[in-house]
Amino acid sequence: MPSFLRLFNRLILLSFSLLGVSILVQRFELMPSSLPTIRASNKAILSSLASGKVGDAIPTAVFVGGTAGIGRAMTERLAAHTDGNVNIVILGRNEVAARQILDSFPVPSTKPRREFIKVDVSQDVAGLSSVTSQLPSPIDFLVLTPGYLALDARTENKEGIDKKLAVNYYGRWKFIYDLTTAGKIREGGRVLSVLAAGHGSNIGQETVEDLGLKKPGAYSISRVAGLTPTYTDLALKTFSSLYPKISFTQAYPGGVRTSIFSSSTSRTIRWASPLLYLAYPFTLSPEESAEYMWGGLLSVAKEPGAHRIGSKGEDLGKKNWYGTDEEEKRLWEHTKETVGVRL
Repeated sequence: MPSFLRLFNRLILLSFSLLGVSILVQRFELMPSSLPTIRASNKAILSSLASGKVGDAIPTAVFVGGTAGIGRAMTERLAAHTDGNVNIVILGRNEVAARQILDSFPVPSTKPRREFIKVDVSQDVAGLSSVTSQLPSPIDFLVLTPGYLALDARTENKEGIDKKLAVNYYGRWKFIYDLTTAGKIREGGRVLSVLAAGHGSNIGQETVEDLGLKKPGAYSISRVAGLTPTYTDLALKTFSSLYPKISFTQAYPGGVRTSIFSSSTSRTIRWASPLLYLAYPFTLSPEESAEYMWGGLLSVAKEPGAHRIGSKGEDLGKKNWYGTDEEEKRLWEHTKETVGVRL
């Protein structure tokens, strides 16, 4: 078969596979809660946190990957619900977008902090310490939403870490680790990693000996997609045991109409992205998803501990939970070694 036909077939298959997933997720998961009700609740809770506060008492939120998609929408909804009386720091690659976002927020008389820090999570995980050291303290909300969608085979950064794994797991872990060990997250603070809670896969004995998926034949896109939610669950469980006064949450946003497909490094995914508009009636806008994410973070995850929420902010509990205590321990030690933390 000519190469262009093979590529076209891959394009069509990918497009309709993604379409099917979006439809099934949005139609057959738990029935959505009332979005207006959730929006009103978010407004009431967040505005009460910021109302009348000045100086160090103003809530502080840090968004990693906050220049597009769900991260951007969560940033914008927080600013709207607090009438701008909140310190916001955005970390990402697109400074122009970040400046536009920050400049759009209302500026109350308290003149809260507005800052952008340029960072590419995929490139240098160990080097993120130079970034976390610049972040303010104390932090009330740490929201992690960086994305990396591609069909490439294993692509390593200079540290030998696959870029997909760096963005979806190791980099997020490093942000949480650095900020918790430095005492920069407030007691009662909340950490949210938007990834794929409830959609992980089993680690297994073979993988537990190769958690970085470096051995021949170990790496595949589907394997990475299944393992990173499991790794995140186990890591957040460990973090919650080490820092019992902080809330740690992994979320699954479901089908959301973001630019992650059109901006993918994979040409096939970029070409397929227009076909995803067929799923429009069954997906969420970034703004809708952001309200659901905030709703879950402010209700399900309001107490310290490890939590998992779904696309409507609902409590997933232990749904599709994978991982043993031994795998949790092995993963923790492996991650510290991989990102350059001294054991």
